[in-house]
Amino acid sequence: MWRFLTYMDNSGLYVGLDIGTTSIKVIVAEKVKGQLNVIGVGNQPSNGLSRGVIVDIDQAADAIRSAVNQAQEKASIEIKDVIVSVPANMLRIEPCNGLITLDDQSREITEEDVRNVAASALGTSLPQEREIIDIQPEEFIVDGFDGIKDPRGMVGVRLEMRGKLISGSKGIMHNLQKAVTKAGLNIVSTVLTPLAESHVVLNDGEQDFGTIIVDLGGGQTTASVIHDHQLKYATTDPEGGTFITKDISIVLNTSMNNAEKIKRDYGYADSLQASADNEFPVEVVGQSEPTYIDERYLAEIIEARLSQIFDRIKDRLNQIQAILT
Repeated sequence: MWRFLTYMDNSGLYVGLDIGTTSIKVIVAEKVKGQLNVIGVGNQPSNGLSRGVIVDIDQAADAIRSAVNQAQEKASIEIKDVIVSVPANMLRIEPCNGLITLDDQSREITEEDVRNVAASALGTSLPQEREIIDIQPEEFIVDGFDGIKDPRGMVGVRLEMRGKLISGSKGIMHNLQKAVTKAGLNIVSTVLTPLAESHVVLNDGEQDFGTIIVDLGGGQTTASVIHDHQLKYATTDPEGGTFITKDISIVLNTSMNNAEKIKRDYGYADSLQASADNEFPVEVVGQSEPTYIDERYLAEIIEARLSQIFDRIKDRLNQIQAILT
């Protein structure tokens, strides 16, 4: 079973590996006086992947190794152990329950009891093609009293747990693990990408009260619902930044490389923020002279695709009543 853990090797270094839809990223961080300092990074195109899923293990392993080599060179270390992120498109989240009887008579609940009741939830029936990645306890129930966040030290006979079971496709997880191993690396821990993002971009109150994180990636867009410091729901739209680049390329009749540069240099997600007075040159295929367009026109191209993506995500979030109106 894959587990969500925090890991640091004996040298005080963290090495994270993120296999995204368009790029594979490696980051090396050193913990000094309670703070993490980034000392090396690597970034390579996601060869061997399609929509965030590994379809060619050899190509993916080569890309992972190239990204690791970049990070090693910058950090002046040798990387063997990595923490691997598990993206939202691999996840399925569903309710789970655990139950154990402590003893014939009431006694104090221990850490081992908490682990045992969580382990009892592992008996939840899953399709053969899926495996458990993590279990997130939401509340404990001691002798019928619910709403308990931490039952340790309490006295009871019957301990129950309600939570979320997070599973992934066995085939997809196997291919991910195989590619990392083939790249000469050892997976010491896994982390759910939406949870990692929540720790980076949200403060404590936002993680507790409830927030939706929208991650616009290259090949897809993910929306994750974080509440009570836990991942409650995640959905993935199969379109992302690369689709915006393609739109720009088609509408302006320019190459994908030029379209990507234009998007980064002049693009706005909101056309109201762009100026119709600011023009820039566009290299048009088949023409020797550039064509000039304004930022407002470019923003309208970008905004059209974003509106489609966000509308679909909003519909899915509304289905689970994640958005308060």
